[in-house]
Order: sequence, then structure tokens, then C-alpha cells
Amino acid sequence: MPRCKQATRLITQPHAAAARGTFAFVVNSSTSPFFGEGTGSEINAVFTRDGGVTWASARVVASSLADPQHVHPALLLSANGKRLTVSYYVQQLDQRLRTDVATLKIDGRRLRLEEAGPLSTTAFDLTPSNVVRRSSPTTTTTTNYDRTIVACYDIGEYQSLTQSRRGDDDDDARVIAAWGDNRKTWLSPAGSPAAGLHAQPDVFAAIVGDDSSEHEVTRRR
Repeated sequence: MPRCKQATRLITQPHAAAARGTFAFVVNSSTSPFFGEGTGSEINAVFTRDGGVTWASARVVASSLADPQHVHPALLLSANGKRLTVSYYVQQLDQRLRTDVATLKIDGRRLRLEEAGPLSTTAFDLTPSNVVRRSSPTTTTTTNYDRTIVACYDIGEYQSLTQSRRGDDDDDARVIAAWGDNRKTWLSPAGSPAAGLHAQPDVFAAIVGDDSSEHEVTRRR
């Protein structure tokens, strides 16, 4: 079977928040009817306004031809429990990734999408996280280019959201996002199993809705 050098494992890891009697969680869900078919994935939200007596669900973002995969969502619930901010990774048709963010308002038992769009300004490649071990007796035993990390591990759970309130009004609060981002590159040392120029994982942050605020937080050495 073909083996992809640039790869990352995907797991279902719900992210939850609670405020003022509201509890909500978001999760990525496959759109494939069969295991391993890989047709796409979407982000869904589930919430309750009455302590779990009744529940409602809604799709945050759907799979499409241009953007088939949506994974690893993070959730922020406003202090009044009425607005959700959800950030997530999107894999485009060209296989590169970007981060998007959506804001939604809870209206009774419905979620109303207010706005959705890119969080990061740059799409990026996955790292070469599934390379053959030179010391392996077979060609099927692989490792991450970073030997301290397991194979097929790249973007992981590196999405986070927090809120900075400047007053008593939730509408005046700033939402700050952070995420793992591979837009920068690194050149492998001599003898590396992943020889050449590759994507480099770093941490970036931005104020949601403010494109000029995007900046690098940490850089991998």
C-alpha cells in the first residue's frame, strides 16, 4: 500500500465549555459511510441550556469539494453562555492546511452562524512525520522526523481560544486564538531520513477578527 511521508493521525477529541447554565462541546465527524474511505469531515456542536435535560446539535462547518477535511476544533463559550467561537484546521483540496474560525449565537434550541472565515493568513504543508527508519530491517517501520515524537503526529491538539473582557459587556470582549502552524521551513541535517527542505511547526496567535494581530509566539529550534 502507498505510504504518505507527510501525514498526521486524526482522533475524535471533543472540546467542551460551560457558562451560565449552558454546556456545549464541539467535535470533528467523518462524512464517510465506511471506515477508511476518507471522503471528508465536518465540525459539529452539541449543547444544552437546561443542565442536560434537553440537547440540541448543529453543524458548524460542512465538508466541501474545495475544503474536504475539518478537524481538531477548539471551543470558547462567552461568559453569558450565548455565543460560541470555534476554531479548527481545514485541509484544502491541494492538501495544504489552514486554520479557520466561526462565531455562532445560541438562539433557543438553535445555533445561528454569525461569521466564518480564515483565522490564519497562510496555508501550510504537513511535516514529514512518517519516514522510514534507516536502522529498520523492513521498509514498513516508520518514525517521525522528530525522533522524540511518534510517527504520523503533527498538528495534534494545538488549537486554543481564550477571552479578554474589557468591560461587563460580552460583546466588547476580545477572543484570542493560538494554533500550531507549519508555514515556516527547516533544512534537515546531513543523513536525516527526511532529507531536504520541509515544513516547520511553530505556535502562532491572533485576535479573532483582527488580521493585523497575527504573530509567531514560539519558534522551534
